[in-house]
Amino acid sequence: MPIVVENLGWMFFNIALAFIGVGFAYLFLGTKKGLLKLLFFILWLLFLPNTIYLLTDLQYLPEQFMKVNSADKFILVFEYLSLLILGIFTFMIGIKPLEIVLKKEFKKDKTAIVLSNIAINFTISFGVVLGKVERVHSWYVFTDPKGVIESSIRVLSDQGLVILIFSFGVIINIVFFYFKKFRVFKFR
Repeated sequence: MPIVVENLGWMFFNIALAFIGVGFAYLFLGTKKGLLKLLFFILWLLFLPNTIYLLTDLQYLPEQFMKVNSADKFILVFEYLSLLILGIFTFMIGIKPLEIVLKKEFKKDKTAIVLSNIAINFTISFGVVLGKVERVHSWYVFTDPKGVIESSIRVLSDQGLVILIFSFGVIINIVFFYFKKFRVFKFR
């Protein structure tokens, strides 16, 4: 049982970061004041990768699955299934305001909206890889900007990590364009 209990701490932490990204998205949308709106926009973009980041934690499931007893296997699968669902849900809800902004900005230019979404999803992928590989958290932009720049350069200088960014960007785009059509995620 120790693994499934240990998972709760880091899973709740990562889920909380995902919901912070969602919260800033809606604070941005609900704010009219320029400077405050800009602040919420920046915080939203910094925390948005934490939503889909939850999917990367699925990498731990196979190894943990082999280590737990039969009774804990069900709990373990439930934990990771919950993480998967929350990752997709928070990402789709967190990115929803961006679609609203893009539709407002580009009016009826659907190509520009689609291309902007694709580019933004690859940018989110960069943030996910930066967090996963370099362990850079969103708030480090404020507490250690030099470290964030150095980590970003390291990630972008590594061909394998650039391929990882591209690969995860493709996955994020598939998730986005697939789930976007569901009623709960409809963009108005």
